[in-house]
Amino acid sequence: MRALARHAGARAVAILLAAAAAAPATAQTATVPVPGDAPPIHHLEGDRYQIGSIILDKAQRRFTVPGVIVDLGAPDAPVEFLAAARNGVKLYESLIELDTGAVEFNVACILIGLDAARGRPARWHFDPEPVQGDAVEVYVEWQQDGRRIRRGAAELIRTAVGPPREDWVYTGSVMTEEGRFMAQADGVLVGFVHAPETIIEHRTGLGLGDYGAVGYDPAVTPAPGTPVVLVVSRR
Repeated sequence: MRALARHAGARAVAILLAAAAAAPATAQTATVPVPGDAPPIHHLEGDRYQIGSIILDKAQRRFTVPGVIVDLGAPDAPVEFLAAARNGVKLYESLIELDTGAVEFNVACILIGLDAARGRPARWHFDPEPVQGDAVEVYVEWQQDGRRIRRGAAELIRTAVGPPREDWVYTGSVMTEEGRFMAQADGVLVGFVHAPETIIEHRTGLGLGDYGAVGYDPAVTPAPGTPVVLVVSRR
């Protein structure tokens, strides 16, 4: 039952995508509703769509979403999640607050071709087993002194052995037996401590079972409050 519930949303979105794709390229205001607590899909032009603040290019298999660097108080503050949803309950241990909710973020992942059927989320918090899923690239962009800076997401993270490798996969989060979408309930989107609720995870994990072992690198990460853009693309 859990597997059926988990993938029902993906099937629904696939139907919606077919409807959106059928819209003429000149239909700038064409919209398709999405299930759950999420904005409708707006067809912009060609293969470009908008879901809330997310801009998606289906042909390029990528999407962008704006956010801001969270003020965690100190560089050695524990970090467990790269990105949390707007007003997410775990912002206190997240590096970036994205201007989106979990449902629309997951819809965007599905629209660029990621499939939760190929994913295996973590079984529990700090699960030592590698998670599985479609490989994705995750970047963070921001403006600094009139220049656009672009860094791989893992470059912003600090561990005792230096920055980790870029190894992100789409797991799709999990749906509980009660029908709760865990990413939405906990407000976390991209993580690396192998939490079942995240939508994108680091394959091998970081700081597993060692709370506080992972922080952010102040030499690379922009200052708290800096506007950033998260870029997700299918590999």
